[in-house]
Amino acid sequence: MRSQIETGYYHRHNGREMVTLLQPGYSGSSETLLKEIRDLYLTGKKTIPVQMTARLIIGKPAELILKTVSKEHSLRAMDEVSASVRGEEVQEARKAPLQEEQVIRSLKKLGGTNFHCISCTVEGLTENRTGVFLPSAALNELRRRAVASLEEKILLQKDNPTLPVERKEVPLLSCHAGNEIVRKANLHVSVESEEQLSALMRSPLKADRISIGVLPLLQNPSLIQNIRSFYKESPQIFAALPFMTREETEVDLKDLDFLLQLPIDGFVIRNLEELAYLLAKEEKESGQRKRMLLADASLYCWNHRAVLALPVDAFTLPLELSFHDWGRMLTALREFESREFESREFESREFESREFERKSNFPKRSYEIPVY
Repeated sequence: MRSQIETGYYHRHNGREMVTLLQPGYSGSSETLLKEIRDLYLTGKKTIPVQMTARLIIGKPAELILKTVSKEHSLRAMDEVSASVRGEEVQEARKAPLQEEQVIRSLKKLGGTNFHCISCTVEGLTENRTGVFLPSAALNELRRRAVASLEEKILLQKDNPTLPVERKEVPLLSCHAGNEIVRKANLHVSVESEEQLSALMRSPLKADRISIGVLPLLQNPSLIQNIRSFYKESPQIFAALPFMTREETEVDLKDLDFLLQLPIDGFVIRNLEELAYLLAKEEKESGQRKRMLLADASLYCWNHRAVLALPVDAFTLPLELSFHDWGRMLTALREFESREFESREFESREFESREFERKSNFPKRSYEIPVY
């Protein structure tokens, strides 16, 4: 969306002003496409997509159902909300029966509201030879009431995001080869807000490890005790550090010092600065790391040598590598760990600085398979 010379991320981070449609690089582009981009990103109001279903059955009140459409990447049930309203009684047509196009055109007039219609279905128009009739004013009133009802339900759900439900533990199945269990898969879940944590605790999933974003932990440290009290077998609790420690993330070094005092089991490391700071802090205070350090996919772990050079206890397999590449890397790591002694030549290549030699209670590195 940017062209020619642009200051971009040097002076700001995202924002509408970074869309440069007026630059010469866009001359000759489709005006229809440029108008869609302007409406979507610059001037247009962001609205919620809804599906409409109208039921117009003679002798019964007209009914209109509005339902929000959840985003494809979202797994939260609260993203879908529906509202149903009833209006005047539908009559048999005497002169001009309602046409489907006429009803849809009237119902889809959502300008000025917080919604836009992506599909509209009308039921009952063909059940009678003479057709059905409902005044235009009644259709418009039905639409207005449905919009108001849907807005109210969305706001109520936002104010009450959690509902008590029965919780059942469903352990993950182990992988088998014949009758022999090869490896047990553990489920590690990352959450970035209290709402996501609440949804996880209400779900049937049994997480072996929960990584919580820094901001929820800083705002409410009691979350740790709440998790341990909730689960019969408490999962490991990790603090997921931000990808960048800067002013925008509202996290600084003092906050990292505070996290070190919390009763957590480890940290998810997103950059080398965080790793160096935590290593220096814990080595200085205790002489040996007490918590696990997990390298996220944002750290360079593209081959077994890079993994061995990182003073961490676990790492995340890179998203950019293929399944075949993952297998080759893990095979190389297993071969290295199976050796009884390291050769001097290998050691000098892998650990040029003794400062980064691992001093950990967790001698073998485990790995994470990322799922989004």
